[in-house]
Amino acid sequence: MTRAVRLTILILVALIAGVLAIFLTSWAVSTMRQDPTAQATVVAGAITVLGIIFSAMYGEISSYYTERSTNIEKKWDLILPLLKKHYYPWINSAKSLRDAISTAMNAKKTNDEIVERLLYLTMVFYGYRLAFIMDPEAGGLILLSTSKEEDEVYESYREIERKFQWADIETPKRVSDLQQRWKTKNKSEASYVLQVFTNDLRKDKKLQDSKAKLALWLTKENMKGLDQALGAFITLFKNDIDKLYTTWGG
Repeated sequence: MTRAVRLTILILVALIAGVLAIFLTSWAVSTMRQDPTAQATVVAGAITVLGIIFSAMYGEISSYYTERSTNIEKKWDLILPLLKKHYYPWINSAKSLRDAISTAMNAKKTNDEIVERLLYLTMVFYGYRLAFIMDPEAGGLILLSTSKEEDEVYESYREIERKFQWADIETPKRVSDLQQRWKTKNKSEASYVLQVFTNDLRKDKKLQDSKAKLALWLTKENMKGLDQALGAFITLFKNDIDKLYTTWGG
């Protein structure tokens, strides 16, 4: 039996017992009109019984909400570091990548600057994914209100992977190379910004090859599919995070 069910039963029993005690007291007092002392004794006893009943009910209610508040605090202690360190940066990197895709879709021609920015933001997006996986306290496990929501967000991420096969069968390896670069180059004291990345690109044959493959992939159809997948991921993930505030804070 859950704590909430026990609390509900206790409240019902207390209300029934209280009403019954008041009724019996009223009846007893009305039959003792000629004996004020007896009436006072009955009323005092009824007050004592009611006090015991409602003290027990108050204690159980207080205990219930104390336990509930403690459980909520424990959940927030678990989830808040994930929100700040992994969830929001990952979502924001997805938004940036989607914005770059939108720019490419609307451009008359995908010039070098557009392709280089897309390659950079691809690295950032997958870089945050790698950081999430490699974090020993997170392990890449998405924690939300329900396992169903967790599975849906994970599947929406997998849909991005399926839509974004920008280097064909080489995509996983080239994504891994980008992730390693992000992990190595991006530091808290010196962020790996776009300008530094493009400077590296000028000197790195592997990055130049990745840029060329990405440029060939950027057809309207491919970009449209990725745009939709990114949009679904962003919306679903953000909405499910918002539900945490409602579910745990309500």
